[in-house]
Amino acid sequence: TAAAVASGVGLMMAGAAQATIRTGPGERLTASLPDGSRVTLAPLSKLRIGYGGSKRAARLDEGQAYFEIRRGKPFRLIAGDRVAECAGGRFQVSLDGARAQILLEDGALQVAADAGGARPLAIRAGQMVSGPAEAPAVTTTSDAEGLTAWRTGRLVFDDEALADVVAAFNRYSRDQLVLAQPELGSIRISGSFRYDGAREFAQAMQAAFGLDVRQVGTSTWSITAASAT
Repeated sequence: TAAAVASGVGLMMAGAAQATIRTGPGERLTASLPDGSRVTLAPLSKLRIGYGGSKRAARLDEGQAYFEIRRGKPFRLIAGDRVAECAGGRFQVSLDGARAQILLEDGALQVAADAGGARPLAIRAGQMVSGPAEAPAVTTTSDAEGLTAWRTGRLVFDDEALADVVAAFNRYSRDQLVLAQPELGSIRISGSFRYDGAREFAQAMQAAFGLDVRQVGTSTWSITAASAT
C-alpha cells in the first residue's frame, strides 16, 4: 500500500542521502525529505532523491509531484526536458512523456531547459511554465487550487474535453474508463470529482448525457452513445 511505501521511504532517508520513491495505481504518497521539506506524489509517479553536503536535488522520472521546499540552498529538480531551482516555496511538476509542466504556488523559481542554452526563466507565484523547453510558454493561472486538488483526492475540471477527463481518471483511479467512440471525447466537462471515482464519474455521465456505461472487465468501464449496439 502507499502507507507501507511511505514508511519505507522514511527509513531509507534516515540512513542514506539517496532514495527512490514511487506510487502505484490509485496511490498518493507524502514523504519528508532529509532537510525537512516535503513531497507528495500522485499515482503512477517515480522520484529519485539525492542529498549530500549542501546538495539538495531530485529527479522526477514519471508522473506528478508537489513540493514544499524549506528555505535554504537551492533545491534542484530535473523533470523531463526541464530543470527547476527553488530556494524555498511550493510548486507542482507534471510530466507528460519528456514534457514537463511546472506550476509555482508560492515562493520563487528558476526554470531552464535541461540541455542548457537559454537563460533561466524567473517564475513568480501563480505562474505556470509549459510547452517545449526550447520555447517555453509562461502563463498566469487563477486556478492553482483546482490544478493541485489531486493532493486532497479530488480532480477538478473546467470546460475540459471528455477525452482529457477520461485520461486523467485513468491515471488516478484503479477503475479504468474506455471511450468506445472517439467522437464522444469532445463533450465538455466541468465539475469536481473524487479522483478514485472513475466508475461513479461514468455513471454521472450516463445520467447527464444519456451515454451507455457498461462493465467490460473487472475494473474497466466502457462509455458509448446510448444508441450504439
